[in-house]
Amino acid sequence: MADAEAIMIAARQPEMRFVTPKSEEQHGPDLLFRGRERLVRQRTELVNALRSVLYEYGYVFPVGLVHLKRIPSMVAARCARCF
Repeated sequence: MADAEAIMIAARQPEMRFVTPKSEEQHGPDLLFRGRERLVRQRTELVNALRSVLYEYGYVFPVGLVHLKRIPSMVAARCARCF
C-alpha cells in the first residue's frame, strides 16, 4: 500500500521523468552477459575449492585457469609413487 501511494505521489510531480521499458532485443544481450558472468563466478569458486582441497593434501598450484590442466597429471604422478 505504501508503494502504491509513493507511485501516485511521484506520478503527480511535474519534473518526473518516465523511462520506457527495454525491448526484447535489448534484453537478450543483457541476459547473456549476466548468465556468462554467473558461469565465470561459479567456475572460479569451483577451481578455488579444488585448489584448497588439494592444498590440504600437500599439492600447491598457482592461481589461474592455465594451471588447472596440470592438476590431474601431477596428482596421478604423486599417487603412483605412494603405491
